[in-house]
Amino acid sequence: QQYIPGGDDTLYTAGVFANKGKLKAICCGRKLRQFPPQTGQCSYGELVNAPDLIKISEKFLDKSEVTGICQIEFKKCQERYYLMEINPRSWSWNSLTTYGGVNLPYIACKDLAGEGSLDLITQDRVKGKWMFAEHDFISNVLFNRNVNFFKWFYQFVTTNERAHFKVYDPVPYVIHLFNFIRIAFQRVMRKMV
Repeated sequence: QQYIPGGDDTLYTAGVFANKGKLKAICCGRKLRQFPPQTGQCSYGELVNAPDLIKISEKFLDKSEVTGICQIEFKKCQERYYLMEINPRSWSWNSLTTYGGVNLPYIACKDLAGEGSLDLITQDRVKGKWMFAEHDFISNVLFNRNVNFFKWFYQFVTTNERAHFKVYDPVPYVIHLFNFIRIAFQRVMRKMV
């Protein structure tokens, strides 16, 4: 293996849908922060315009003959992309692809039902942010202190997509937040005993 230098913000994702290795839809994003930093999953990410990732992803998909939604993660170092992993499944921040104009579950259903587009579907937005607010706050503001509260709060307010929160459907977020607080409280209590 080779160590590829760079921080969390050098990790790029190609969110794709492929059918028998043929790329049908793609949207590209970049991690800005993770929980925990350097080794975790995305807690704050953004859409990016990365045409090079389309070509690279097509090669990997063609060789692997993947059918389904998957995440292909790369690390960018000295203007070169290095493959980190291929996750043949949906991932935590895939709602950002829908915000970018590429609704992967819908595209997959249409394609597998024989009603898919013959053209490659790519993102129509190249700007947009996604946040997993609770984990980002705890990991990056409280524990690691690599983001100050005011910057984090501004990013929270201006984020386009959040892991659980939708204004028109707040119930999943309320349930998630309740469970998140309950579990955190239980962990604190166990440590005190």
